[in-house]
Amino acid sequence: GMLLVDGIRTTVASTYVDQRPFQTARANHETSGIFQVGDYVQAIFPDDGERYPGNVHKINEDGTFTVRWEDPDDGPEANDLEPQAIEKIDIFVGYKVGDVVEAVFPGDGQTYRATVVTA
Repeated sequence: GMLLVDGIRTTVASTYVDQRPFQTARANHETSGIFQVGDYVQAIFPDDGERYPGNVHKINEDGTFTVRWEDPDDGPEANDLEPQAIEKIDIFVGYKVGDVVEAVFPGDGQTYRATVVTA
């Protein structure tokens, strides 16, 4: 599958994404150990039940996590979610000079084939 990470699209997602199912917490007092503020996650958006990328913005006392969406469109910028609705994504950032990637060009939002020149 295709995975968009920090504007770089890669087709070898299975190498870069930890696809083990995430562990749900046994009790609320353990939940802060699962996710940390700043974690890059995919989480279920309550309105449509679909998964979208975002970042853990806050750990709440009730055991939920505030997830700030990467691209909220016209929806809310963030939602408080149960840990079961959140999955952490481990980002591969070990690109090497010479790696061929597909990257999103900020000027027009289009994806182009590119070669890493500095890493």
